[in-house]
Amino acid sequence: MDRRNLLKGFGLFGLSTVLPFAGGGGILDSLNNPTDKPVKQENETPGLVFFNKLDNEFEFLNTLGYAHYRFADIGELLAIRALINEDDAETGVQAYLKFAQTCEATADTCITKGHIQSARDGYFRACTYYFSATSFLDSTPDPGRFTDIWKKHRECWTKGAKLMDLDYEEFEIPYEGKTLPGFFFKRKGDITPRPLFIMNNGSDGPIIASWTWGGSAALERGYNVLTFDGPGQGASLFLNKIYFRYDWEKVITPVIDSVINRKDVDKDKIVLYGLSQGGYWAPRAAAFESRIKVMIADPGVVDVSTSWLDHLPKELVGLLRSGNKEEFNKYMSAGNASPEQQAALSFRSRPYGIDDQFELFTSAMKYNITPVADKIKCHTIITDPENEQFWPGQAQNLYDMINAPKDIIRFTAAEGANYHCEPKAKLLWEQRVFDRLDEIIKKL
Repeated sequence: MDRRNLLKGFGLFGLSTVLPFAGGGGILDSLNNPTDKPVKQENETPGLVFFNKLDNEFEFLNTLGYAHYRFADIGELLAIRALINEDDAETGVQAYLKFAQTCEATADTCITKGHIQSARDGYFRACTYYFSATSFLDSTPDPGRFTDIWKKHRECWTKGAKLMDLDYEEFEIPYEGKTLPGFFFKRKGDITPRPLFIMNNGSDGPIIASWTWGGSAALERGYNVLTFDGPGQGASLFLNKIYFRYDWEKVITPVIDSVINRKDVDKDKIVLYGLSQGGYWAPRAAAFESRIKVMIADPGVVDVSTSWLDHLPKELVGLLRSGNKEEFNKYMSAGNASPEQQAALSFRSRPYGIDDQFELFTSAMKYNITPVADKIKCHTIITDPENEQFWPGQAQNLYDMINAPKDIIRFTAAEGANYHCEPKAKLLWEQRVFDRLDEIIKKL
């Protein structure tokens, strides 16, 4: 997922603008059932319900969506919200940490008393709340706590995952002389060769997103599930300092290699699902990796850099495109950015591992599917949510570029399914996307 949404009023040498940062079938609005037609899009801008700032609202909606999967409790989240002062980011950190620590301590006690399900739920809620605390950290005076809090999030995930009523494996994926953390889920004791659902997370999504944004639903529907910490993600970033890359096929090929010969994997039915910025990475990988039979982009992303450049002053874009590194960096280091702007830039740049601003922005410009979109041959499913904050309009653009079997599935505000990656409507998302996926898989 991509959590940090907007940099507002990014003023440089008197320039002021809004700078957001991220992250062959027919158009399938109704799937094949007329009763499933989404409500007509009104293209309205919905009001904020819980927070006054869209980035805080979006993060909170994401976390609310976890409640369906027992990774959050609505009552706890509302209590957390009551403790947060939007003008003081530290209150957000402390509110989430308070509940994370309580849930973790409760889970520890439940383990000693043999209450396994309660312990599992406690660890998962703690995992969620620890991670949610990090969304405020870059706006505090002490952002250096990020890795330590992330480690607590991952520790709670591991404790909870081992208590799930399924077979859960953590393994290492060989990658260019190093390894990437891999995670494999299947029904307990099942060795049946099943379609493999590879979950490709977004630019800053936690491992819990791999479960709540498709993994759980895939397992229920008869798929085995694989996810991983790719370059710039999770442990690969925070523990091993492996950073983003645009040529994601060099990531997905070793991921597939690591499991392709397992007896419980049907090698002819491999699905790659890209969430958030994974909506660029998955198409990029599918353009080169022929073992992928179905690719899902949620949402479709053509050019990652537009979320960095679209509202950048045109003078700065011109400096970037002309290669004027010295002048660009001079503007960017002028010291006119607010603490909020600096925090967002720090958050967005972390997984790139690049300190030089010119090199950072030009690196983001490489994340563009246009040169290789015509190489995608597998069946593609693209989601297109209304009020997409990061890459508006790009889902349709990606759909138009692909010359292979394809579907685009719309989600609207009127049905509660708007915003990037449809955070409020996961059951509706599962129904539409997996029903279509199941139909495709059955024909392979």
